[in-house]
Amino acid sequence: NYSFWKNNLFGEDNFHPSPSGTYLAGCVIHATIFGQLPIHPPTLDMTIDSLWGKARAMQFSGEDLDLPTEDEALYLRWIA
Repeated sequence: NYSFWKNNLFGEDNFHPSPSGTYLAGCVIHATIFGQLPIHPPTLDMTIDSLWGKARAMQFSGEDLDLPTEDEALYLRWIA
């Protein structure tokens, strides 16, 4: 899905990763180290919103974070 890749993996500066790009990188790193993808969701009581809500994020002034939906997170995990 080219538009997803083009519009969702990088932040406003087109250099630093967006939350979706960070999630994809995390999945790839986990799979490289452990030889398998992480379980999804990370814990049974955790939703994607609560996962990102607990994460620290770099934001530009006034920038709204475009957090991945659960379907997008599953897609990114599949890509990894």
